[in-house]
Amino acid sequence: MFQAHNSLGEVYHLQALQAEARGESPDAFFAQARAAYASALAQAPTHPTALTTLAWTDYFEGKFRVRAGQDPGDFLARAREGSRTAFETSGRSRALLCVASTHRLEAEWRLAQGDDAGARRAIAAARTHFEQLLARNPAHAEGHRSMGRLMTLEARRLRARGADPESALAEARRWLDAALEHVPDGGNYWLALARLELAVGDASARARGRDAVDRALALRPGWASAERVRTRFISHAPSSSIGA
Repeated sequence: MFQAHNSLGEVYHLQALQAEARGESPDAFFAQARAAYASALAQAPTHPTALTTLAWTDYFEGKFRVRAGQDPGDFLARAREGSRTAFETSGRSRALLCVASTHRLEAEWRLAQGDDAGARRAIAAARTHFEQLLARNPAHAEGHRSMGRLMTLEARRLRARGADPESALAEARRWLDAALEHVPDGGNYWLALARLELAVGDASARARGRDAVDRALALRPGWASAERVRTRFISHAPSSSIGA
């Protein structure tokens, strides 16, 4: 029964992500996922699979709040605690990726709130964990994409302080190019590249970014996040968010 409950939670989690991608509320599906994971954990409270899947649900609930300009509340702390416990007991890369991603998302939120010191600390923590992940698996495509997203965020932080972002932007491009070599048909990979070009902001970058977001939409038609980024290219508005 443990596996059945955990698998059901993963189905509801996927439905939540699909709903959000269509521009619909994922909340009901997240609640169903959480209930299913609770049933799984009631049978095996320290099972790393259930801890990790629940942590990713917490992460995405926090992420969607941040993208809506809302405080992620306790979601990131719960995601970090659960995924860290899962990694310590299992050594699974998926759990370590979640730990790192919570720090990256915290940095995004702190930067949006004007907390440069907090953003800097969170970026450093995220980098440490992503580098740990890539040391274990140098070909981890999501690790490459995540590092690209992180360095795009660092470039935004530097620019907000009046510092030169070029080194961070160049590093972000290297990571995202490497990610796309591994997953050339990943819509979220192309969207990450589009957001990097949005952060660069010049005319040639906007042209490259429009191409990247069009590729993302060709792979995932109707994807609300990509449509929002495409609108920003059309309006030539400066970037205020990153990631997918």
